[in-house]
Amino acid sequence: MPPSFTSQQSQLSTELLPTLPTVEEMRIWGRSKVLQWIRQRDPSLIDDDNDVERFLNAGISGSSFLNLDFDFLREVCGFSPGMSRQLIQYMNEVVQSGHALSPKGKRKRNGETAAPESTTSKSLKRRRQEQEQKDDHDSNDADIYTRRRNILLNEELENTRKRRKAIEKILTDLNKEYFKQHSQSPYSEYELPGAVALLSDPERQYELPFPVTYMEPPSRFAVTQEDNWRYVGREKFPELLRELRFIRTRKSYKQLWVYGTRGYGKSHLLAALVCYLSALGECVTYIPDCRNWLNKPVAYFKAALLFAFTDEAVQDEILTLETIREINGFLDQYKGVHFVIDQMNALNAKAGDQENIRLAKINLSDWISSLISERRAVLSSSANNQDFLIQQNQQNYNHVMRVYGGLTEVCPHIG
Repeated sequence: MPPSFTSQQSQLSTELLPTLPTVEEMRIWGRSKVLQWIRQRDPSLIDDDNDVERFLNAGISGSSFLNLDFDFLREVCGFSPGMSRQLIQYMNEVVQSGHALSPKGKRKRNGETAAPESTTSKSLKRRRQEQEQKDDHDSNDADIYTRRRNILLNEELENTRKRRKAIEKILTDLNKEYFKQHSQSPYSEYELPGAVALLSDPERQYELPFPVTYMEPPSRFAVTQEDNWRYVGREKFPELLRELRFIRTRKSYKQLWVYGTRGYGKSHLLAALVCYLSALGECVTYIPDCRNWLNKPVAYFKAALLFAFTDEAVQDEILTLETIREINGFLDQYKGVHFVIDQMNALNAKAGDQENIRLAKINLSDWISSLISERRAVLSSSANNQDFLIQQNQQNYNHVMRVYGGLTEVCPHIG
């Protein structure tokens, strides 16, 4: 039996975290590390797969956790009252422990005395606290909840922009690293040819920021505490770039289908492609798993858009989109958007599907068809996707890249 979502998350790290971290320590934690700390405190508090998924999808990083409130946990995350109260208690313990910090942000050891605060520092802190109390007093509960929620949202938006910049820096550095040892790359027809060479080398592996936020990466990606995933070089990567360039230069083709056996690594190829195109500044809307997209079509797609568009004004506009119609209208303004959609076979109708699941699959398939009808897209499908085979016989604007087999034998093994 394959491991559950929860057991996979618990295997991310065996690091023993402090029972009561400092505010400064927790502030830089990613959402997976915060979850690990909570489950270290009480393994039974968030032990349900659905609760784990809700926690991670809420994007509660360390800085966000320090600003939690009860209403956010109940209404936005959908947690039970008991779980919400316990999480608030944990947050308060960490925040209150911050009062015992020395000026350098380190927790006082037993018998150690913190250096006294200056008169100026005390005055500034007192005025800040008085202003915060006044703001809370002048606002009703709804205003306070909205303000705190906006703080969390702004932090996540900033995290999205930082992740795009981190991806760009990593691939740029890979390009420089390659040319320190080589005078030219066999992939000189592409931008960042040195990075293409290294991403194609099966003897190399890297940790890349997962190219999406707000949604939990599928379990087939080995994601670290910092929301990075392990990528092993694949010799098919340059071929994927060639096939993408082919459909971009041919009016008769709109979509590239990456089609082949399960376990080959199609998902990793597509995620690496998204990282590469993002590093070039392209606007790529990436859907890593159509199964999860079925659950919350609008929210999931908005998360993908927020990674594709890093301009703050455009992100603000994306946040206002509430329906598929509004999303379609938004996309009509931007003709250069490309799509990378993985696990299309998840939308295949099955004999045992309930009626609501069957209709959801039909509706999402129809939406995808409208999205990509006039735009370039890269999609993946398993070799057992009979719907795809039927479609191939009926349509001539799909170009297919077939991938079979497995990883190159010299690749380091990743468990």
